[in-house]
Amino acid sequence: MHEDEMIEPQAEESDAARRNAAPECAGSSKYDRQRVGALLQDRRVGVAALLAAVALGGVAQAMLLARPNDPRLGAALFAIAIPLLLLTLRRLERLPDPSGATDGWRSLLTRSSLAAGVITFAIVGWFQAVHLSLYREPTLAERGFLLWVTSLTLFVGGLLLYFGRRPRTWRHHLWAARFEVAGIGGLTLLALLLRVTHVDVTPYPLQGDEGSVGTEAVRIVQGRVVNMFHAGWSGQPNLSFLPVALFIHLLGPDVLGVRMLSVIQGAATVPLLYPLGRRLFGPMIGLIAATFLTAWHYHIHFSRLAVNNVGDAFFAVLVFWLLHRALEVGRPLDYLWAGLATGLTWYSYVGARLVFLLALFYIAVAAVRDRAFFPRSWSGALIYFGALALTAGPQMLYFRDHPDQFMARMNQVGILQSGWLEREAALLDVSAWTIVADQVARSYLVFVSVPVRLGFYNAQVPLLDFCSAVLFVLGLALAISRLPEHRYTILVSWFWAVIILGGALTVDVPNVARLVLAAPAVCLLIGVALSELAGGVYKLGLASRPAVCAVAAVVVLGASLSSIDFYFRRFVPSHHFADANSELGHEVGYYLRQFGGDYTVYMSGAPRFFVGFPSIPFLAPNAKGRDLEAPLTAQTIPRLPPEGKAVFLATPERRGELEIVRRGYPGGHWQEFLRRTKPEPLFFAYVVSVEPPR
Repeated sequence: MHEDEMIEPQAEESDAARRNAAPECAGSSKYDRQRVGALLQDRRVGVAALLAAVALGGVAQAMLLARPNDPRLGAALFAIAIPLLLLTLRRLERLPDPSGATDGWRSLLTRSSLAAGVITFAIVGWFQAVHLSLYREPTLAERGFLLWVTSLTLFVGGLLLYFGRRPRTWRHHLWAARFEVAGIGGLTLLALLLRVTHVDVTPYPLQGDEGSVGTEAVRIVQGRVVNMFHAGWSGQPNLSFLPVALFIHLLGPDVLGVRMLSVIQGAATVPLLYPLGRRLFGPMIGLIAATFLTAWHYHIHFSRLAVNNVGDAFFAVLVFWLLHRALEVGRPLDYLWAGLATGLTWYSYVGARLVFLLALFYIAVAAVRDRAFFPRSWSGALIYFGALALTAGPQMLYFRDHPDQFMARMNQVGILQSGWLEREAALLDVSAWTIVADQVARSYLVFVSVPVRLGFYNAQVPLLDFCSAVLFVLGLALAISRLPEHRYTILVSWFWAVIILGGALTVDVPNVARLVLAAPAVCLLIGVALSELAGGVYKLGLASRPAVCAVAAVVVLGASLSSIDFYFRRFVPSHHFADANSELGHEVGYYLRQFGGDYTVYMSGAPRFFVGFPSIPFLAPNAKGRDLEAPLTAQTIPRLPPEGKAVFLATPERRGELEIVRRGYPGGHWQEFLRRTKPEPLFFAYVVSVEPPR
């Protein structure tokens, strides 16, 4: 077992161990009738049993109402609740009358009984929340969401009440770990600055998918989305857009507001990666990984985009850290936090669902390697899966009933679901396995040798520089050679699952937007290699420990400075990120913001551009548009009423049509807009109105 987390010392004896040793919980090993009867005659256990029976009855009734055509689940729950109630009441009849009402209530109002009551009400409230959110009219959906949040809060509160920890001297532990706290705090601040500085203008322009995310968030702000458990754009849960909506509400419907969630999640991944690396491999590797991630241009870039791929990496580090801590330490509350975090992956981008699967895989591996895991940690496992189910349950139930929404993104980009693999194999006259192997190779090599050209990041270089690529390859080889160790199982499966499922089995390989989930794993692999090489040099007597550490620090610092320099001094000024359509949508959106809703927009941009480009509805939500797909002539100019106001837009290849509009409606206002990235025209505008817009 490794050292404790930073400012997180081990408890001398966990509350779970003390409770398991207590007489009132000893019945977990034997279930004879006498012990069950004795337990039920205990007032505290009797209260819990009564509450459980009533709760099951409430849940059963909710299920019957929710599924009137399928009463099996409700009937089964009633079949459990009724015998439990009858058995409890029968046993409680043998209890003597309490000596006094006050003493009786005092004996019942213990921490254990209160916790049981709170958790019971949380579970009942959760079923009602699901009922309101998924099986009733939309007007009750908001109440269902609030009830779900309340139920989760009660569930967490009940477990905190039951497993309440001993008071800790945080001041002492903070002081003892002051250098770690200061170092990681400094890295976090630097990570935030690298991701938030000028994020409203860099990278330029706002991409179409970013505009779609912003539009969904604006719909939430305006109250047009009432059910957080339904799916929105690209099959993503509506709840995934809620944090973006909060930032837009605070910062405005602009580029800054829509990108701020990614900035926060990207910066927050750094201080989470350190304790994960520290617990898996030790403080040195944790520090190397966190430092490299802070400055890696790949992670910086996606932390500055509203497409929430960086959220996949955030949830991966959070879930794997909490889950590994729970499996290693075994405290019940650690399982609680891990279960909540794992459940929340269902409310992020589709890539985060891979984190959910990997978390279950890690638990299965732990159980296979240690057959005493579940008998020893059954209470923690129960808490983990309970928290997971309560958190992710509503969304999982929705996707169960709407599999088309669940598979929406994979149906678009999956080589199997879309039929791409079959078509490509027939076109090239090779086997499907040959194509998949090539896809795997290209997804892997984009980190070391293949230039990036797809996936919102046209960097035109591999993701890793020369030195970092060497360390990464060596670190991956070391990890594979030590695969039987659980910590390396986590690291290797994490990386290859992303390469295969997020890369090779999708179209347009290598699309680096789908590989962001692997970024923290790559940083850990680099840390493993550098740490092992430094340790080898020291053991060979070639250098002292301080000298070895100094050289390792120079390597990490040099790679970090080189990465920052590449992004801000080479990539950003080159405008490789910009493409004509995204730039056109960005500039047209901002241009149309100045016009009121009484202007009609006519767009001559087909076949490459349309007025519904996703950036435009987000940046100019009041714009009313119409696409002029056929070339305009004097006879086909849109007829406007005498008081009509219109904005005619045209791409460079259709500029001549605006001359026809100008002859048909003389006296308008003509404007020409140039591209920011190249010395060429972007679009032309002709405004017809009583007065030219100010």
